[in-house]
Amino acid sequence: VHDSREWLVDHQNSYYTTVLKRTHTSTAFNLALSGFYLSAHGTMVAHVRRIEDEGGAHAEEKKDDFTFDPEVSLGWENKVHTVELGGGISHELPEMIYLLDVTDSTDVDMQKGNPDLKSTRRQKAYLSYKARMKRNAGQLNLRAEFNRWLDKVAMAQLYDSRTGITTFRPMNVNGN
Repeated sequence: VHDSREWLVDHQNSYYTTVLKRTHTSTAFNLALSGFYLSAHGTMVAHVRRIEDEGGAHAEEKKDDFTFDPEVSLGWENKVHTVELGGGISHELPEMIYLLDVTDSTDVDMQKGNPDLKSTRRQKAYLSYKARMKRNAGQLNLRAEFNRWLDKVAMAQLYDSRTGITTFRPMNVNGN
């Protein structure tokens, strides 16, 4: 049976991909003094990632990354009102399949990998206000938040009018 597998599998058009992800995390610090509070949370993550692709061309990628996602908030509260100002940075790693330097041309469209992709970073800042109302046991919540994305992963599309082939490739872009 094992030997017959060779003539059953169409190696040019068959894919088998193995992905391994491991993460290790740790966090937190809080300080409160007479109505004021400071909160700092930092998530440290050690990423161990591997991918092996058994497509038309054998491809393998190993990536060990460390990310630190800090978030800080400063606030004031009493029995009725709470005001908080905060912000932070978070990271999002690109999918391992996008990092493979492989071209898939089994269709009219071509898919290409990009081993130079960077991790996406999100910077955020916010201001929030809460008021508790005794009369109707309700609560008023207002929040303004600003988010800025750096190196977001997007799929670029390039059309070659001479050949009629459209090529797709992941790229880093800045913006929201």
